[in-house]
Amino acid sequence: MMAILELVGLFAIIFSITYLSFHFIKKITNKERVLSKKIFYLSLLGGISLFVLAVIVDDSTVYAELDEVKTHNEEL
Repeated sequence: MMAILELVGLFAIIFSITYLSFHFIKKITNKERVLSKKIFYLSLLGGISLFVLAVIVDDSTVYAELDEVKTHNEEL
């Protein structure tokens, strides 16, 4: 589940960077073009927050599994 959130966050970050580069390429031909800050910042900040949240939660589950395996090994 967390891997899916990591991928969604990563794709949102990639989308925002692609959107920014597309905007600058289009701005060369049309100087009046304005960057939609709502689309750019929403996808960038949403992607970063999803990615960080998924990494933190996924990391804590790995440590919980490690502790469980250590206690099982000590019992043996």
